[in-house]
Amino acid sequence: MKLLIKQPKALSSTYEVCKNDKLVARLTCRGFIRSLATVEAGEKKWEFEQKGLFHTKVLIKDSKSNKIVATFYSGAFSNGGTIKFHENEQYAFKSTSWWKSHYSWLDKNGKELIRYRTGGFLKMNGEIEVTDGKFNNTNRDLLVVLGLYQIKHIDDASAAAS
Repeated sequence: MKLLIKQPKALSSTYEVCKNDKLVARLTCRGFIRSLATVEAGEKKWEFEQKGLFHTKVLIKDSKSNKIVATFYSGAFSNGGTIKFHENEQYAFKSTSWWKSHYSWLDKNGKELIRYRTGGFLKMNGEIEVTDGKFNNTNRDLLVVLGLYQIKHIDDASAAAS
């Protein structure tokens, strides 16, 4: 399954994930130091809250139940990390290119599940591919958007360091 990443307006903090020109998910980011985001994907809604400066974690909360469903952990100056769901399921997120334009979600055996290719100057664009057609569990939609959120933060950190 192939999806497109669109940033409707240059320098905006809203990102859209589309399939065949149909909106399937929206990520809206707020804040800089205490980064927050709202995610809508069909009937599902989540809130992301980043905590920490060097060893960050992102708390992922189901908007309907207001319960934390997973936590994403990344190290200092990391271009990846690990998400741990409360059902003991976990996946690794990592850069797969030297230029930091390709990222992937991997299962515990290192099998690629979702691949990202991003680019753009004032507007982020790119492609998301669910590479494992059998990967269709309830956490897939969340991983698709969380990967985009992480790429946005990596790009922001790179821009701030320049």
